[in-house]
Amino acid sequence: MRRTVDQIDELLRMRAAADWLEATPQFGVSVFARGKAVVESGISGRQGTYFSLMEACLGVLERELVRVETYVPVYRINLPAYWRVTDALALVRKKIREGTAQNIWKDCMPARVPAEPVGSISRRATVAATFVAGLELVRQGEMSAKQMAFLM
Repeated sequence: MRRTVDQIDELLRMRAAADWLEATPQFGVSVFARGKAVVESGISGRQGTYFSLMEACLGVLERELVRVETYVPVYRINLPAYWRVTDALALVRKKIREGTAQNIWKDCMPARVPAEPVGSISRRATVAATFVAGLELVRQGEMSAKQMAFLM
């Protein structure tokens, strides 16, 4: 891009102003203000600042309190949907009432999902829950030990 003469003149004026500002003494670097000898009123500037700070902090805390009171965090545990002992007990008792429970391993376990591997955790949990349910029912006398036997 080509610059016009007016733009170049403006840039030169800005550079001259920057050089002049840089050459003058700067407050807080080369020149320091003189401190106040006597405070005119009973409340100093520092106390006023302190009270303003406390007021601002109180406002922030009140807003935070309102936010916390309206927000209710819910902690949810992500549990896998395994076959539980209570599920197995309910199914085995239902099969016993219907008279269709000949063998716990054949009749009282849910069908295996085809995509599920044979030794998966959910399948092992199913077998364990059914076994514990069978033992509990044998202990209570609702089922015979013969119905608990593994098929060979």
